Amino acid sequence: MKKKKSIKREIIEWGIFLGIIGFLFATGLHTPVFGFLQGLVLKTGIIQPSINHEGGKTADYDFMLVDANGRQQPFSDFEGKVVFVNFWATWCPPCVAEMPDIHELYQEMKDEDIAFVLISLDDDFDKAKNL
Repeated sequence: MKKKKSIKREIIEWGIFLGIIGFLFATGLHTPVFGFLQGLVLKTGIIQPSINHEGGKTADYDFMLVDANGRQQPFSDFEGKVVFVNFWATWCPPCVAEMPDIHELYQEMKDEDIAFVLISLDDDFDKAKNL
């Protein structure tokens, strides 16, 4: 026969759980921790991102980018190339979770004629650059 948990024990368990969540949010550690956990789930293959194989769409190349060194670069420099574009932010756990896979893809494809453009939506340039 299964024992019932006492209400006191259940309150303590929920208190510990909510305390950990509160600590993570108060210290700002929630993003890397949740990103890490989501990365683990993605690596298991339980959840698979969908891939859109529609091709032939045109893009507007008339905007400026800022590289990791703070130099401006027109996006038009990539015209005619295959461009991998990723919009991300340090406060976005799924974005943080996918970064190791994007880096691995870059390492595999760096000798190909493919441009990797990661566009950060962060207000703090240094924080985005250091991730």
